[in-house]
Amino acid sequence: MRVRITMVVVLCTSLAIGVGAQSAERIETVYEQEELRAGSAAYLAAASAGLVSPDADESEALRTLAERGLKELDEAEVTSLGEFSHMLMLAHEISGGVWYFLFPGPRYATRELAYREIVQGERYPGQQLSGERALRIVGRLLSIFGEEA
Repeated sequence: MRVRITMVVVLCTSLAIGVGAQSAERIETVYEQEELRAGSAAYLAAASAGLVSPDADESEALRTLAERGLKELDEAEVTSLGEFSHMLMLAHEISGGVWYFLFPGPRYATRELAYREIVQGERYPGQQLSGERALRIVGRLLSIFGEEA
């Protein structure tokens, strides 16, 4: 029963971030990742911000975020909560606090999103991140900021 409820949440989140039915399979693949890959993380961040089309590939999403200041990452590389938080901050142009302004990166991006209650629970920048948790974070970001993010 829990799996079905979670899958409904995932599909609703995928629709909320602007990816249509054609990308539901892609979102399900992200959801099933025990360790979120950088390409999938970049796709979630960029697609949720409308920077790439739902049909874009992961390398395009990484390039788009690199243009905004993200360090070069291999799309198969495992990403952390901090890196994903930084991707979201860059993609959605979320202005951070003083420390993020001075030192933009994973550490202060995680702290900023935790402060804004987008990242909940354990929130260490180097922490492993699953696809399920990443989708919940994106859903929370969009529900808090909506079109502003």
